Amino acid sequence: MATTEEREIRIHAAIAPGYRDRLLSKGIARAMIWEDGQLPESAPRFPGRLSYDLLTYAYALLSDGLHVLEGRGERETARAAFEHAAQAIEAVVAKGRNERSRDFHRFVMSTSYHLAGYSARAFSLIAQNLADATLQSANELSVC
Repeated sequence: MATTEEREIRIHAAIAPGYRDRLLSKGIARAMIWEDGQLPESAPRFPGRLSYDLLTYAYALLSDGLHVLEGRGERETARAAFEHAAQAIEAVVAKGRNERSRDFHRFVMSTSYHLAGYSARAFSLIAQNLADATLQSANELSVC
């Protein structure tokens, strides 16, 4: 198991500009032109596994951030991990396909924003999606 210091180092590497060939930037750019998980014909080409890569990136950051807090590490490092995790999930679900796991990811995204100190953003996302949300039990979810 990684130490708090090792997790902080991983977080700093993962939130650095250019990490994994600008993974988060690509996700945000795609989300800007996406509509129901579809790109316009004239859109630039994005990696086929971009959504999967963004979600695994987000959940790893969320996990490391929580461990940093638990290990009494740097609060600012954990906050940055939560913020980047929320942005990565948002890049997948905001205008992505309406899949069964979407509402779960939205809930985790809102939680990440809240942990990052963006409580108003978290609340607005929850309130915005509450009416059409169909949160499933963990047994019924199939994560992307």
